[in-house]
Amino acid sequence: MLNLIFYYPLGPGAPSEVSRNIFSELVNRNLPFNLIVLPQRGKGKKTFKEKYSKVNILTFKDLFKSSSDDVIHFTMSPLVFPNRRFLFYLLSLLNHRKFIINYHGDPETEFKIKLANKDLKHLLRFLDYIVTPFILKSADTVIVNSVFMKNLFKSRYNIENIIVIPNGIDSSWV
Repeated sequence: MLNLIFYYPLGPGAPSEVSRNIFSELVNRNLPFNLIVLPQRGKGKKTFKEKYSKVNILTFKDLFKSSSDDVIHFTMSPLVFPNRRFLFYLLSLLNHRKFIINYHGDPETEFKIKLANKDLKHLLRFLDYIVTPFILKSADTVIVNSVFMKNLFKSRYNIENIIVIPNGIDSSWV
């Protein structure tokens, strides 16, 4: 059976909250695949296990043993600086795993807004904003929350493999 390895964000913010809600919905369903989780931080393993006792938790060591048929899900594009999400992304590429990115916002627009507001600490993330479009293009599927974002990603980054899933979850999407 196919495994979906879900990168589970533990931090604050809307994209992380949306991802956790999606995961909660998946856990409560009879799925045609195994749901496996990789918490954002190794320390989050205990917290996660308390909340979702029936879900298998993956470690980076386990990733090396897992099947190349596994599908990886990221909440948003991995940042370039060394962190778990970026290492997970690199491992996905090296092992030729399929992966899905659920992305909120536009990296170029975000960067311009931060500069216009004189948020100079964001200059440290300059490489992220340059590399993010390439990461998005390398994904098998990119999920965005609106038709506007889909059209923006198509025109600005020439990405075709985009699916729209609105943030609001109601019974019409089930």
